[in-house]
Amino acid sequence: MRPIRHWTDSKIRCHIFTCIAALALLRIIELRLRRSGCHITAKSAMHHMHQLHSCLLWLPKKRKAVRMLEEPDEIQAQIIQAFGWKISGGVLQEL
Repeated sequence: MRPIRHWTDSKIRCHIFTCIAALALLRIIELRLRRSGCHITAKSAMHHMHQLHSCLLWLPKKRKAVRMLEEPDEIQAQIIQAFGWKISGGVLQEL
């Protein structure tokens, strides 16, 4: 929660709420990962997912670019699957 760089009570309460919400989300991520059999921390999961890259492709005769994801490694695939998704052909899809 530190540093708190706010002076008014309402902004301090908002800062504390944001910190608690972030901790709760990290815990939910860890619980989902453990439930799926992937025993890593939320920090480690975010580090692995940070290294999953995407790019924009301009396909011939298309007016809009298409975002494609690279193939995930084994840990990244486990993390994605823990949240009910998969990457197939560079596209994120629901399981």
